[in-house]
Amino acid sequence: MPMGQSDPDLSEPWSQGILQEELSASRRAFSEMSLQLNQLTEWLEQLQTNPLVAPIVLPPPDPNVAIHRRFKPHLNPLALYSERPRTTGARARQHLPLLSKNPVNSSSPAVLLSRVVPMAGVTAHKISKQITFFVSDVAGTPTASFSPGHPKPILLLLPWLGSRPQAIAKYCEIYFRTGFDVLVVESEVRQFLWPRWGLEYGGRLLELLESERFSQRPLLVHAFSIGGYTFSQVLVHVAKDTQRYQGLTNRIRGHIYDSLVMGSLEHMATGIGKTMFPRMEGLVRTASLLYFRVFKHQTVDYFNSAISIFWNTPVKAPALFFFSENDALCDYKSLEKMVEFWRNRGLSVESKKWKESLHAGHLRTHTQEYLSTLENFVLSLNMLPLKAKM
Repeated sequence: MPMGQSDPDLSEPWSQGILQEELSASRRAFSEMSLQLNQLTEWLEQLQTNPLVAPIVLPPPDPNVAIHRRFKPHLNPLALYSERPRTTGARARQHLPLLSKNPVNSSSPAVLLSRVVPMAGVTAHKISKQITFFVSDVAGTPTASFSPGHPKPILLLLPWLGSRPQAIAKYCEIYFRTGFDVLVVESEVRQFLWPRWGLEYGGRLLELLESERFSQRPLLVHAFSIGGYTFSQVLVHVAKDTQRYQGLTNRIRGHIYDSLVMGSLEHMATGIGKTMFPRMEGLVRTASLLYFRVFKHQTVDYFNSAISIFWNTPVKAPALFFFSENDALCDYKSLEKMVEFWRNRGLSVESKKWKESLHAGHLRTHTQEYLSTLENFVLSLNMLPLKAKM
């Protein structure tokens, strides 16, 4: 999640007319992108049922057409925005016939995230469009070692924006082998750009974690990039009544943050451009900074509240951070300050920093170091039988 400064360097004098003109241009840009992405999504859905569907042809977008008519654009600028599809290209198309043959119902053999990557011995329970619970019964795992008095732990996995199913599957498989079930909670960029939606999403996730199905299960949190922001929205609700949610915070035995987005609004705007629209990164960055300025009370003020709560987290369990010095989405010096702040509060915090690596790609870039650090941390939490190994 974003930490540190909260205002971009936009101190030049702005006349009201110029500001309105820039805002209109930004909204038109978002509208054009949203229209094309929605059409691409429809094409991909057709492709699932008919792989021979004709190539997509995008007509010139009409900036005067509101994409989601149920919202009022003048009240909510994100009415003209939607997240890009996450599976495109030839590699995705080769998997799409698999989806039509093996759809995921409320309970079925797992096709990770209801899209691709079949996993033997794992059952997927689709809770909502963005939340899937994977129950592992993989041969050779220490599942049988858990007793009724010591229920099987759950990994709460919060991926990065635009994450591919194959990439998430690698992390799931690591935890399946050690005896975890995995609750995957995906985020949407709109929940970040309009924080009130993110806060509502965090409230629904909190209710789920408190439901009968999960209320007795130990939890380990593993959040990537903007997934840390989603988890912070859960903490905002927890902080309002720490006594009520003490059972939940006690069940969280550890929390892991990989490539946490941290720093100024520039870091946030850069992150949106790099992860969602890499070919239009400069335009998206400029538009995002203007957006945060114009809608400060609906965005930045929410961010600042979440930042304060995250720094003073009600979760007292041990923490682990993975980050690198060359990550454009993370100000590593700010992250190191927060790590030191947590340690001064008495929290047990470990960190692994690389000089160079990839945002949300440390496992791929530094496989052995990543796995070794992760294994030592997880085993130190005493959530698993001694024979469990990653």
